[in-house]
Amino acid sequence: MTSAGRPVGVLAVGRRSDRAHSPEDVTIIADIARRAALAIDNAQRAQAHSATSHALQQALLPRALPITAGIEFAAAYLPGGTTSEVGGDFYDVVPSATGGWLATIGDVCGKGPRAAARTSLVRDVLRVLFRDRGSLLSTIGSLNEVMLEAADPAQFCTLAAATVARATTPGATHLDVELVLAGHPQPVLLRTDGHAELVGRFGTAIGLVDRIELTRTGHRLDAGETLVFYTDGVTERRRGRDEFGSDRLVEVVAGCAGMSAERTVAAVRAAVESFSTDLRRDDIALLAVRAAPAP
Repeated sequence: MTSAGRPVGVLAVGRRSDRAHSPEDVTIIADIARRAALAIDNAQRAQAHSATSHALQQALLPRALPITAGIEFAAAYLPGGTTSEVGGDFYDVVPSATGGWLATIGDVCGKGPRAAARTSLVRDVLRVLFRDRGSLLSTIGSLNEVMLEAADPAQFCTLAAATVARATTPGATHLDVELVLAGHPQPVLLRTDGHAELVGRFGTAIGLVDRIELTRTGHRLDAGETLVFYTDGVTERRRGRDEFGSDRLVEVVAGCAGMSAERTVAAVRAAVESFSTDLRRDDIALLAVRAAPAP
């Protein structure tokens, strides 16, 4: 049976043909029906809330990553906890005024509507400030001021931000990358020979203190080399007392030499998911930037 387009449960109660239901039977039946109706209503509400949370989470991520000559971008996002919770992990890739790209990945503390609101603020302010200034250090410093104005120390953010530009030297095919880490884990740089290492220097997380200390580091990606960003849901993925950890991550990335950015992200995701079957308690975000080999 259906009502207003939704399924309705049917409760059938048997009795002997020569005996009517007693008042006690009616009371029990009514109580069972009430409990069943409440359970159905709660399930429908939970489903609607989950769908809303999913839509909100998708709105915090780019619909698609850019497709551009000489550079490959790939990303993945895995929610932690229940599907009704909106996480604070995000990634983004936007063009710069100079013809390059700003690639970012971050983790806003907490879950739920407050974290979603702060994640949206961080992403949008980053886009506006960087397009206006073009400087990573200046952009992140101003973002810190914006977050402090909210006066909510529980809603801080870690961030890895990198400018990616094609080499300007005639005939060169490599990418020039400037990287800043604001309290965020170091990305993994994969060379064509399979050597992988963590790069970048740690800095202060955003939204905690007035004066933050950040260091900009420069890196070169030759054709076929990849920079893999991630959130701490990767390295802190647990299997009992064991963590996935940065060493295991570097080892997995090292095995991706020669792979496209998309395949590299898929390989890291598969390794993290197969590491543990426990419920994920934290979000996972991955972003790979690769200097595409010459065709």
